[in-house]
Amino acid sequence: DTSQVDELKATVKAKLEAALLTVLDEQDPSSLGTLLHAFSTIGCTESAEGVVRRHTIADTARRATSGVSSASAPSSLSSVSSPSDTLRSIRAGLKRDVWQFLETATSMCGSALPFDFVGGSVLPEVLAVLEARFPTMYSPGNPVEFHETYTSLESFIVDLESLCTSKVQLARFRGSAARKANRSKWNVAAYFSLRFQEIASAYENSLPNAASFLAVCGGENPGSADNISALVAAFVSAMRSCLAPDVFLPPIADRLIRLQLQVFARFANWVGEVAVAAKADPDVDPNALALL
Repeated sequence: DTSQVDELKATVKAKLEAALLTVLDEQDPSSLGTLLHAFSTIGCTESAEGVVRRHTIADTARRATSGVSSASAPSSLSSVSSPSDTLRSIRAGLKRDVWQFLETATSMCGSALPFDFVGGSVLPEVLAVLEARFPTMYSPGNPVEFHETYTSLESFIVDLESLCTSKVQLARFRGSAARKANRSKWNVAAYFSLRFQEIASAYENSLPNAASFLAVCGGENPGSADNISALVAAFVSAMRSCLAPDVFLPPIADRLIRLQLQVFARFANWVGEVAVAAKADPDVDPNALALL
């Protein structure tokens, strides 16, 4: 009878979940291994991941973000206003209280047992905490904070990947629902648009038109070299800004490189405009433009 089988499975699962809570409190590796095999046998791996998330990860995250912990725990975050600061505190709490358990659990699973504690327990809980505290964390209204949050979370995810003990386990984590959902939420296209406006507009505004430039730098003005150096410096700065560490994000690498090439092309075109205007102006001293 299918209904009796389902009822028996539900009963066994409930008893295993209760036993897992006890094992998590007692930190008993031997019993943990036995329980994981039992969960796997009845096909309830997600149930075990849920218990670990609710009992262990959520508790650690709560202490890290509330300051209710031991003297060695992170201080209260009541004054913290950025996702990266909150993540830093949660990360420290996990390293201190949970990391050893995660290393033990993932090493037991390896390729044989289909558990994903990093993708099914840790990451979804941490993301839930961050998203609850910072509902707009995926929106690049503040590009600086957006970049910092993105890079901090990616660094944390690299930490989680280091816990995976096999290629199968790593693939399972990278394909987890939490990881996929998180990747899709970042509005990197809007972030690039803001950075594009910031870099391209600032650079465009730094370029005078050819006639006004020659009026200042095309004669015997002793400050010509300084003016030209400043323009070249602005060009180099704009080129570097495209791939600066506090701007660059891997998902938009191609767009940032394209922007860098556009800055280069704009400078080359501007030099060409100056050259054409200088050739048509008999009052321009070519030597004054040698540096350019």
